[in-house]
Amino acid sequence: MHHAPALLQRCRPASSPWPQDAEALVRLAGALTDANTLLDDMTGGSPLPAQERNARVWAVVETWLTDSEPFLRQARVSAPHRRPALALSAPALPLGPARPAHHR
Repeated sequence: MHHAPALLQRCRPASSPWPQDAEALVRLAGALTDANTLLDDMTGGSPLPAQERNARVWAVVETWLTDSEPFLRQARVSAPHRRPALALSAPALPLGPARPAHHR
């Protein structure tokens, strides 16, 4: 619930190889909204019957379980790209001459 909103905002399924993931991301965003509403209801002093609370929690969890694969795929493709490491074939730079250790 803490990191998913920012990751969902970065996702651009229309410009990815999987534009069909857009519907899953909409469902996940809705599930996050539902989870936040439920959390507000639970912490706001408004007691919820256990059956209602469990049904609402399960609906959110079920959505995330169902749509987690498209979300992860989109999050990975939309992540900022890291700078490539130096190629292994890059020549090693020679070390300078060794300096004598300073003795007291």
